[in-house]
Amino acid sequence: MKIRKTQPYQCEMEQGSMNKSQHRSRFRRCCVLTSKHSLKIISSCFLPLVLAIFTVAITLVQKKDADLQRLEDRKSAREQRQQDLNISIMTREQDRDIAQQQRENDEKKREQDLRIANDKRKADDVNAEKQRIMLREIEEMRNPLDLSGANFRNVDFSLWSFPQISLVGTNLHNASFAGKDMSEADFHNANLTGIDFRGTRLIKANFRSTDLTAANFSGATCINVIFEKAIMNNIVFSYAVLSSINFTYNQLNRANFNRAHCTDLLFENGSMVQSDFSYTNLSSVVLFRHVNLTQATFYAANILYFLSRLSFIKSTMNYADFRETLFSRSQYLDCYIIGADFSRSHLENVRFEYCDLDTATFVHANLDSVIITKSSLAFTMIANARLSYIKFPKSDLSYANLSDVCCDRF
Repeated sequence: MKIRKTQPYQCEMEQGSMNKSQHRSRFRRCCVLTSKHSLKIISSCFLPLVLAIFTVAITLVQKKDADLQRLEDRKSAREQRQQDLNISIMTREQDRDIAQQQRENDEKKREQDLRIANDKRKADDVNAEKQRIMLREIEEMRNPLDLSGANFRNVDFSLWSFPQISLVGTNLHNASFAGKDMSEADFHNANLTGIDFRGTRLIKANFRSTDLTAANFSGATCINVIFEKAIMNNIVFSYAVLSSINFTYNQLNRANFNRAHCTDLLFENGSMVQSDFSYTNLSSVVLFRHVNLTQATFYAANILYFLSRLSFIKSTMNYADFRETLFSRSQYLDCYIIGADFSRSHLENVRFEYCDLDTATFVHANLDSVIITKSSLAFTMIANARLSYIKFPKSDLSYANLSDVCCDRF
């Protein structure tokens, strides 16, 4: 009986164990499946989440950087405005100081000029009576007046006119004939150093062998005047009218012909080193023959009228300044023109023959129809020049710079 009861119980126990095992297996399989799905779900959501977080972080960082940059820009702009304001204030103060200093300098100059004028008037008053008496006696004499050999140093003759007066061999150092009529006056062999002929009328006057060093002929009218063998260094002819004059065997070094009007002039066998013909008007026939014009200046000089002629014959013009001249139809024969500057000059129909033009400059010059015969142009600078119909027969152009020149087609 016991055996019968035990066997069914064991069977129930075994069956229960089997049920539990099956339940555990199903539960384990469910857990495994759930874990796998969970991992897949988590892994599929993790990457977008990370990207979203990364994007948000980058956006926040960029916004922070942009805010910082904006603040820095505002600070920089504010500092720049302040700096500009300070600079403008300093500039205004500096301009105000400069203007004040200029006013003070002008006031000092006016006071100085006034003081000099007063001193000069006092000095003139000292000798005024003596000069009036002497000049009254001269005025009473008959023309032509002969004062040969007299000494009139520092005398002012500006109140009287002396046409046909003879002052041969006189000493007129620093004397003044400003604005007077000295036509046909004879200053032969006189000492006229520093004399003042400003605005003076000098028709047919004679200055042969006269010392005219540092004389002032500004605005004077000189027609048919004789200057043969005169010493004329540092003389001033600015704004003067010079007509029908022969400057032969003269020393005209550093002479100033600025803005003078020159008609029918002959410069021959003279020295004119560093003379200045800037803005001078040349008309009719102007001839330089056997003249030393080293370092002379002809800046912006002009040949008036179509039939006027300018000629340089056997002259030396090394390192002369011919910039912006209007020297059309001029001619240069057997001349030394080494290193001269013809930049921006108008040289149409000019003729160079047997000339030495080495290292000369013709930049932007107009050389249309120019003829350069048997001349040397070694190392010349002719860049950007007009060369229409130009001719170089038997000339040497070794190492010349002809870049960017303008040549019309034949």
